[in-house]
Amino acid sequence: MADARPTDRPVPSLSPRLAAIAAHVPPGARLADIGTDHAVLPVALARMRHVVAAVAVDLRPGAVALANRMVVRHGVADRVAVRRGDGLAALRDGEADVVVISGLGGSTIVRILAAQPTTLDTVGRLIVAPQSETWRVRRWLMTNGWAIVAEVLLRDGAQDYEIVVTERGDPRAAYRWSGRPSQLRTASLLWLGPVLARAAEAHWQDRWRRAADDREALADRTAASGSTRAIRAAVRHRRWAARTRRAVDAAEGAAERATEGSQSRSPTAPTGLRTAGDRAAVRS
Repeated sequence: MADARPTDRPVPSLSPRLAAIAAHVPPGARLADIGTDHAVLPVALARMRHVVAAVAVDLRPGAVALANRMVVRHGVADRVAVRRGDGLAALRDGEADVVVISGLGGSTIVRILAAQPTTLDTVGRLIVAPQSETWRVRRWLMTNGWAIVAEVLLRDGAQDYEIVVTERGDPRAAYRWSGRPSQLRTASLLWLGPVLARAAEAHWQDRWRRAADDREALADRTAASGSTRAIRAAVRHRRWAARTRRAVDAAEGAAERATEGSQSRSPTAPTGLRTAGDRAAVRS
């Protein structure tokens, strides 16, 4: 049996991405961390007594070995179980009420979620942080009854990360709000993030304007070959870039109008109110 004795070691430090995920794990949760890697997140939350139990799952033998060492080193083997397995298949029914899947591609996350739908029956909160293709995950969430309750966009090292926090509910609720511009269609919001687009923070705007510039550059490189197929692909790239710029501009304008309307209704702003410049990430 693994050692679960108390330790004087400091609580493992969390990266900005993992800290943002941890902030959305409710106190007293029974956590499952899928793709756990070194199990830093469940171990840190167990050490802080923020979760009552956790299961750390990874498919790679090396990661499982490192996770087991982390659990023993921090004396939380009585609260954190490490398992080798493929996604949700490693969990027992009813074992977790909060599931975190981070650090994997969007297509992989969708595969994991779709493979074991009944395992999610007792899960009240699902937190996903894809490395790529977040739109694929949002599309799956929308068609499977998961409502987005918060989104975070943050910079961790040299990369932008999106974190999507969901619960059972109306999956289209986050995509509908008063004053939503017509340019922000549901198809666009799957890419841009409905909560992030509604807030239209400066970091979010910069990220998607850079993406549009990159797509324009790709169109130029693609068209250079001169073939009919390449030219058609370049046209698609330019259309995507143009739609994205229009959507971001519209979101920026809507957010500014909403702010102006709020200020006109509340002439005296409450103390401690954060401005857009104060916030490095968007949380609802």
